[in-house]
Amino acid sequence: MDAKTDSTDEIFDPGFVIDSGSETNDETKTQMTLNPDNDDNEEDMTMEMPEVGVPNEETEWVDFFATEQLLGEQLELRDLETLRINEDEKSFIPISFQMAKVTVHFVDDPDFKGYTRCNGPDCVLCQSGMKSTTQFLMPGYCPDEGRIMLLPIGSSRKPYSLFSQMSMSINKSKRQILFIARSGYKYSVSARPVPKDLSIDEDKNERFLKEVEEGKIRLEEVYQRIDNETLKTIPKIYSKLLARGKI
Repeated sequence: MDAKTDSTDEIFDPGFVIDSGSETNDETKTQMTLNPDNDDNEEDMTMEMPEVGVPNEETEWVDFFATEQLLGEQLELRDLETLRINEDEKSFIPISFQMAKVTVHFVDDPDFKGYTRCNGPDCVLCQSGMKSTTQFLMPGYCPDEGRIMLLPIGSSRKPYSLFSQMSMSINKSKRQILFIARSGYKYSVSARPVPKDLSIDEDKNERFLKEVEEGKIRLEEVYQRIDNETLKTIPKIYSKLLARGKI
C-alpha cells in the first residue's frame, strides 16, 4: 500500500557532499555524495563504513545484500497451492509420505466459493447442515508446474478413489513419478521411475520439509479459515442457520 503524503511535501535535493569531518578517525569516517546525478558532483556516490562485530548472538543477523535472495526463497517456499486433478494428466513426485489431515467444507456461494477449514465444535457450517470432508495433504514436486505443491487425497476408499488408485501404484521403497488424471469421480494413477535427466531442486525440497517439521510451514493452511462471524454474513449460510434455529 502506498504511503500517504501531504500535498505540501516537496522533494529535497541537496546536491552536495556530506562529510563527517576530517578530524575523525579514518575507520569511523563516513562520506556520502548525495544526488550523484547532479552535474556539479565530480565524484560518484561513495560510502566508507567501519567493519564492526555482531553486537549480540541473540539477534538473528542478515546481510543486507543477501536479503533479497533470502526473502525470495522464503516467499517461494510459502507460496503453496493444491494440485488440482482433472482430465488433463498431472505429474507428481512425492517428497514425503507424511500427510497433513484437515477437515474442510466446500462453500458454493456468489460471495465466496471454495474450500474453508472447519471451525470445530462450534462451526456454523456444520450447524447449517453443510457436509464436511477430510483431506490428506501430501507434499510433492510437480514437474508440470516446476514447484512444490500439495496433493489433496480424500478419505474415500472406493475402487476408483484417488487413495485406492495411489495405493496400488506407489512403491514406498522407490522414488517414483506419478501421473494422475480424473474423469468424473474416477481417478487413474500410473507410476514409473523418475527420469534421470529431470531437474529437481533437492535442496529446496529439504528446506521445505525442514520448515514443515519446525512448524514454520503448516500444510493445512493451504486452505483458508473463515471465522464463524464472517460466515454468518453470507446470506445463504445465514438463511440455513435461521431455518435450523441456530441464530
